[in-house]
Amino acid sequence: MKRSSALSWPLLLGSMLILPVLVSSQTESLKVFDSYQGRVGSWMKYQNLNHAWYRHVHQLADQYLDQRAETVRKCNTQEAMLQRIETLKEQFLASIGGLPEKTPLRPQIVGRLDRKSFTVEKLLYQSLPGYYVTACLFIPKVRQEPAPAVIYCSGHAGQAFRSPTYQGVILNLVQKGFVVLAFDPIGQGERYQYLDATGQPNRGGPTNEHSYAGIQALLTGSSIARYMIHDGIRAVDYLISRPEVDSSRIGITGRSGGGTQSAYIAAFDSRIMAAAPENYITSFRRLWQSNGPQDAEQNFLGGIRRGLEHADLLTVRAPRPTLMLTTTRDIFSIQGARETIAEVKGVYGLFEAGDQFHWTEDDAGHQSTKSNREAMYAFFQKHLRLPGDPTDHPMELFAEEELRITETGQVVTAMGSKTVFDVNQEQFQTYQKSPKNEKLLRLTIQGKLNLTPPKAETEAVFTGRIRRENLVIEKYFLECSDERYPIPFLHIHNPSENPQPLILYLNSEGKEAALAAGGEVERLVQAGYQVIAPDLLNIGELKSTFTGDSYIDGIDYNLILGNSLVGKSLTSLWVEDLVHVLDHIQLSIHPKGKELILLADHALCTPALHLAALRQDFTHLILKEPLVSLQRLLETRSYAPTFAYEVIPGMLQDYDLPDLMPLVQPAALTIINPRNALGQPVTGLEANQTYQQVKAAYQKSGQEELFVLKVGIGNIDWSTLLR
Repeated sequence: MKRSSALSWPLLLGSMLILPVLVSSQTESLKVFDSYQGRVGSWMKYQNLNHAWYRHVHQLADQYLDQRAETVRKCNTQEAMLQRIETLKEQFLASIGGLPEKTPLRPQIVGRLDRKSFTVEKLLYQSLPGYYVTACLFIPKVRQEPAPAVIYCSGHAGQAFRSPTYQGVILNLVQKGFVVLAFDPIGQGERYQYLDATGQPNRGGPTNEHSYAGIQALLTGSSIARYMIHDGIRAVDYLISRPEVDSSRIGITGRSGGGTQSAYIAAFDSRIMAAAPENYITSFRRLWQSNGPQDAEQNFLGGIRRGLEHADLLTVRAPRPTLMLTTTRDIFSIQGARETIAEVKGVYGLFEAGDQFHWTEDDAGHQSTKSNREAMYAFFQKHLRLPGDPTDHPMELFAEEELRITETGQVVTAMGSKTVFDVNQEQFQTYQKSPKNEKLLRLTIQGKLNLTPPKAETEAVFTGRIRRENLVIEKYFLECSDERYPIPFLHIHNPSENPQPLILYLNSEGKEAALAAGGEVERLVQAGYQVIAPDLLNIGELKSTFTGDSYIDGIDYNLILGNSLVGKSLTSLWVEDLVHVLDHIQLSIHPKGKELILLADHALCTPALHLAALRQDFTHLILKEPLVSLQRLLETRSYAPTFAYEVIPGMLQDYDLPDLMPLVQPAALTIINPRNALGQPVTGLEANQTYQQVKAAYQKSGQEELFVLKVGIGNIDWSTLLR
């Protein structure tokens, strides 16, 4: 998280601008969990706090998955399963934010290739107005009339279905008499969403493209999976419009990310007769235990909290033909796949359709194997009623350029196509935020954050003391009896003064960042304040070292997106941390009703604002360089990745950050140098426009002087801003 050193909290809080520099011991450690001689000290339990974020969300996931397992266990009749399937369909639809309305496809055949036994039609269609999908339709010359068709979904290969591996499968299916439609997913092939000035992709590959755009989709309460699924459903629409295709015999398959898409599309579209997802289906429980959360489309919004599992993608298809293709050394846990197979077998058994559910397992890594491919061909030949030889043959492949559909190789530059960024903004424009009174808005905030009430009291564990001239630094951590991670904090005060007004100091670089001798915190104490400085989750001693496959500019998108599976966000976890800290302050250090100031910078401004809006315990809230609004993040195509930490799923459906600010009253509110979604300071004009309603709310309450907005300032005397 980037910081500016231009502003100093003491300048803001008091008039003691020039203070002596105090020299501290060179050997002092400000870590609550100290080490000595290169070894962890006595806190063996807390050696791995770098995994606290992952472990905590994993623990929440397990709790929901345990509840789901009990529900599944009780669902042991066909009637109960039919009811469950309807519920699952509703939950899946809600978890992606619903599906867009269908609009005219306006398909265009822009080129043809002719081979001895088949032809290829190069296709463009608009899954939404102005939102182009590139595809190729492979049509065997010798075929049934009409013929069965298979949709092929590509994994995370940059060239999509043009990949040699995927071409081999497609061309084998065509050779066996199937019509095959292969389309480019979002962020792949000719549908990259982020291009540089020369028209080349610049987001670092498909996985990053999915997750980077997926964060913005979360803000609208949807998922990038929404648009991927819709693209696939429109592919079905196109296929059934073709006279060569038998609309009652449509199959779908794909591997890896294509396994994800094929499983999703088949779950959402009942016109898919036979589905064969490969190298994807496992279980959330085993996935979290092994490889961890995945990129954006693989995380349904609140999916685990809603009781959804990988098995449910197949359950909703029962009793239609389904094949799971697995490998024993896949990145997607084979144990999870086996457990899912056992569950889905039981579901198909309730429908007396055990012969409609199949699975294969080959000893290999995350790859397509000849054995699995031949099982897939045989599956489609049986269930799409096209008998033949299932042998996998070497094929003469196309060069990637031969299967290019647009002139430039990208729909954005060739067709002026919209991107998922554009259609997500259009989705946002459909929302009509209804005015809310203070009580209703607070309830809405609590709902969006999905705050978990403290289950047990916390205990402050003292781990050491450091003395400097005229101040004491006491080291503690809050220990929760419910096995939540500990929250380390420092209590810095002048022992000769009592009582002192208290500052809850939130530094986005960690509690130690401003504790150098003569630094901000030291000067705050010299100015007459005591300071509580905690490390919140993923900060300081709780900094996560988990790095998934969507690690963009040092920001771990996988855990951010994984939070959404359990209905959480990092902001909501930060607020929960702060509730624990505030409760401890008011119980043991600083009684309610006394002067209590909350200072936060950068990303921590967002949880600080939510806390102050929910808990009116502060006399002054000061936000240093906050994001001006999350709507700006939605509207900025190439936003600074660090802001992903502040995203709350579905938040913009109901409120934005400025909407919370009037709730801070009667506390004073100071905003210093707000930033846009690029991380740049906003102009005074934009800041005044953004916070106009906040200013009006303070004016209405007769406390106009308590709202202070400063833009483009450096080191000045802020003492006049204190109440």
